[in-house]
Amino acid sequence: MAGAAVRRRLMTQRIRWQRARLASVEHKSTTEYAHSLGEIVTAAIASGLTINHLGEHLAVETDGHRGLATREDDGLMRWRHTGQPLPIMYSLRALKA
Repeated sequence: MAGAAVRRRLMTQRIRWQRARLASVEHKSTTEYAHSLGEIVTAAIASGLTINHLGEHLAVETDGHRGLATREDDGLMRWRHTGQPLPIMYSLRALKA
């Protein structure tokens, strides 16, 4: 149980840090498409980008009204299978060479 509490606290701290970081970003737009993670990574590499971060997120603030995730006690939404959270969102950061 202690391990789960630590992971939950770290996830909450990480989300707060991300919110604070995004608050300072000038352009806050997102684009969503239904492509597999493999397609996205391969396309980024093929276009000459250098991937410096690929993250998976187990919790989100909203699932975009898709009904996939369930809001939990900490206020975040998770998508679970047999009790284990599954990645619900990915983030990719790449630099142009």
